[in-house]
Amino acid sequence: MDAHAALTLLRQGLPLEDARVAGVLSLREIMDQQDAIKHPVVIRRCVLEKLWTSFVMFEAPVVLEDVDVEGTSELDGCFFPTGFSAVRCRFKGGFRMCWGGHNSNGAEFRFEDCEFDGFANFEDEWFMGPVVVRGCAFRGGANLLALKGDPWAVRFDVAPLIESNTGRMDESEAAHPDR
Repeated sequence: MDAHAALTLLRQGLPLEDARVAGVLSLREIMDQQDAIKHPVVIRRCVLEKLWTSFVMFEAPVVLEDVDVEGTSELDGCFFPTGFSAVRCRFKGGFRMCWGGHNSNGAEFRFEDCEFDGFANFEDEWFMGPVVVRGCAFRGGANLLALKGDPWAVRFDVAPLIESNTGRMDESEAAHPDR
C-alpha cells in the first residue's frame, strides 16, 4: 500500500492494520485547518518506510503497536494531550521526537518493549503527565535522561517510570553533534 492509501484510512478515523506502507507516512497530511487531528490514530502490525509529522495537536490518543519503521521517524513539535503509546515497535533509522510531548490530565505517554536501532532524540520534550519507558532497547543511545541543566533537556512534571531498558539514555553529545 502506498502512503496516500494509508493516509486515506487514517483520515477517516480508521485503524491502519496489517500493511506495508511505501513512502513517507506524513500524519500532518490528515490534520484539520487548526493543525489538529481530532480522532484516534491507530497503527497496528505494520511496516512503514518512514514516519513523519511535525507541529500537530493530536486531540485523541495515538497508538502504535507492533510497528516497524525501516527509515527515519520524526515527530517534531507534536502535542499529545490525550496520550501516546508505542508498544513492541522497532525504529530502525534515526528517531526524533523533539519540542513537543505535552501529555496532560493524567494521559500516559508510553514506550514499551520498543527497539531503537539508531540514536533516539527527545530534545526539549515536555511531559506534563505520566511517562512509562519499559523494556526498551536503546542500541544507538538516547538523550531522554541527558542534557541536565541545558535548556534543551527533557522536562518531566511527573516522575517517569523508567525500568528494564538497555542502552544509554543519557547520551547528551549525540543530541548536538555540531557542538
